[in-house]
Amino acid sequence: MIGRGGLQDRLAPFLAAAAAFLAFYPALGNDFVHWDDYSNFVENPRLGRLGLAEVRWMLSTFQLAHWQPLSWLSLGLDSLIWGQRPFGFHLTNLLLHCANAALVVLLIREVLGRGDRDPGPWPAAAGALFFALHPLRVEAVAWATQRREVLSAFFCLWTVLLYLKGRLRAALGCYLLALAAKVTVIGLPAALLTLDLYPLGRLPPGKEAFSREFFPVWTEKIPFALAALVFALIGLAAQSASPALVPLEQYGPLERLAQAFFSLAFYPAKSLVPEGLSPWYGESYRLAHPGFAAAGFALAAGLVPALWAAARTRSAPLAAAAFYFFMLFPTMGLVKSGRQIVGDRYSYLPCLPLAVAVAWAVSRLGRRAVLPVLGLAAFLGWRTSVQCGVWSDNLSLWGRALEIEPDSSFAQANMGLALLREDRPAAAAEYFERQLETLPKGPQRTFLQYVSALAHNNLGLERAAQGESAAAEREFRKALKFNPDLSRTHDNLALTLYRSGRAAEALPHFEAAVALEPGAPELRVNLGIALAKLGRRKRAEDSFREALRLDPAHEGARRALGTLAPARK
Repeated sequence: MIGRGGLQDRLAPFLAAAAAFLAFYPALGNDFVHWDDYSNFVENPRLGRLGLAEVRWMLSTFQLAHWQPLSWLSLGLDSLIWGQRPFGFHLTNLLLHCANAALVVLLIREVLGRGDRDPGPWPAAAGALFFALHPLRVEAVAWATQRREVLSAFFCLWTVLLYLKGRLRAALGCYLLALAAKVTVIGLPAALLTLDLYPLGRLPPGKEAFSREFFPVWTEKIPFALAALVFALIGLAAQSASPALVPLEQYGPLERLAQAFFSLAFYPAKSLVPEGLSPWYGESYRLAHPGFAAAGFALAAGLVPALWAAARTRSAPLAAAAFYFFMLFPTMGLVKSGRQIVGDRYSYLPCLPLAVAVAWAVSRLGRRAVLPVLGLAAFLGWRTSVQCGVWSDNLSLWGRALEIEPDSSFAQANMGLALLREDRPAAAAEYFERQLETLPKGPQRTFLQYVSALAHNNLGLERAAQGESAAAEREFRKALKFNPDLSRTHDNLALTLYRSGRAAEALPHFEAAVALEPGAPELRVNLGIALAKLGRRKRAEDSFREALRLDPAHEGARRALGTLAPARK
């Protein structure tokens, strides 16, 4: 147990938390982004109330391929308090991150105090500032949907602290809460074993660690491991229930290994040089940066002997590397979920050993470290404030993603959607056309074909309103090329052709619109008008009467039918 109680001991965690709040303060003004936020919050009828039905849904839903009942509960409470105002959701994320910064101060002192010597409050605060102010943390904090990341980390940090203090039951309880917030912390039981090597020294070097004498050290992890296994199976079921889980035939073993090697090197490199951060890193980013995969392969090649050496020597650096590996393992891509190869948010817990290393170095330098620490904190805080702006709105978010990875079909599609929501169909259509041919097969392609068609349809309406019938026709035809099953686009093209004096060309599109949406009376009226123009009065009359059957109060159908009556007499 590390002895504490002085004023500095109490101030250091608050200093780390306050500095984190200041650095991330710009995120409080951010909007929701159309990357899961709207599906989770704005368009989710389950939030805004917190009755028995909502709690049941939170416990059972696999929405967007995640099982996160505790995170849903916290988001539900936010929704009760703040409604659909983004400020409240961002505030809770930030407060959780500030709490995590304070916990990291305590964690650093426990680790170094047990393994070497207590670094004191200010070196521990320096390490916590490196963790809390780093721009790699921005995605987990400034993206409202990532409540699961900061909430799960909060309980994970408590789990480690309680474990270091020997309070196993309390640690297990916190671990269950961490898993209920986010399943990807399933690597923690293995990471706890590294703490038994260093700093706790509960396992001896070499083969003796597996002797009967030390069985209690291993068996006490069984409840943690069983909890991780159960939650991992639930998480896998959530992934399997959506298109997020990528099958082996689409993404083979070699590609998965390449992604895993890439991940191993990516996060330490970005921790040391936080340049070129992006909300999205896809396959084209990996292919453009082969150095990460090569460095990750070299790191992995030395990992097994490094772990063996850690078991024999209880070396702090090697134990830290093992902790990093075990916490990162679930997101390395061996079980492939989604098209992203890495994500800034995945660094939140795995990179904790770097914060411990910073604290250790500062404790050795003493007063000579004051200016470097202040300079580093100022630099990281500034970069974090800037990075928070990336998540301020959709255009900023996907503009940054395309700046880092111009060939990303996913980023191009989302920029197109953002522009479409801003009522800028012409700009949106350019992005959709640019990315569509590079998309993989499957539900994602089908969805993007739909939104591409929608963009061209809206652009056609804009051109038609300006009297540019030829340009409108081109856009409607492009829309139908992307998605031939849009009834309204068939009708829009048919009306454009009809108004240009090409009723015969318009007729098949009027008929297609009715066939795709037979219950729409206005489409039947348009078809009837075209039929009457072409002299097919009996069919026209039938079309008008069917429109009136669908909607007896439809004035357009009634007037159109009236124009046919004199001709029949």
